[in-house]
Amino acid sequence: LDKPAFKITVTAKDAKPHVLEIGKRVESPDGGRYARLKDGDAVFVLSDKFAGQLRKDPFDLLDKNLWTLNANAIQRIRYQGSAPFVLEAKNGLWQVVETAMPAFNADQQMLKSAVGPLLQLRAEKFAAFGGKIDWTKFGLDKPGVTVTVTLKPGETDKTIEHVVELGKEADGGRYARIDKKDAVVQLDAEIIQALERTHLDFADRS
Repeated sequence: LDKPAFKITVTAKDAKPHVLEIGKRVESPDGGRYARLKDGDAVFVLSDKFAGQLRKDPFDLLDKNLWTLNANAIQRIRYQGSAPFVLEAKNGLWQVVETAMPAFNADQQMLKSAVGPLLQLRAEKFAAFGGKIDWTKFGLDKPGVTVTVTLKPGETDKTIEHVVELGKEADGGRYARIDKKDAVVQLDAEIIQALERTHLDFADRS
């Protein structure tokens, strides 16, 4: 505790700061970390679980809920990659259009598995944030896949679009940029599977 591993400072409404200093790990089967209140005369032990909750990465405090959509509000989904295509709602049915073949109705089971994860898009974690991001590092200077979700006009009569750009692989998922914001998130494997579709995935299996 002469050189604490990290410190937590809590400032109360009376403007008096309370400082908790975290030191070395305890060499015992029970584990934990030594700690003390700054300038205090007592050294105590905090559990590893509690100490781990105190030491937060600033990115952990960002809202991981990226968007929430109503399925009935989605008008079309454009997939841009090696073989671009569009899912589009027409006359109550979803069709696959803008491919080298004639338009066809999308398989309903596959449609649900592709659209479901997009309704409440959530990040596993943030990998970068702010105006000085090296997009090349994350493979987002030239995204391999871009998915654009277009919503029906609402009260403002303006069409709303949400865009997901996919970059390099990351711990079973992939890095992504959402709605051109200055942030890099990591999406999990389930969401990536829903985004990395080809038009043939939506052919009727029956």
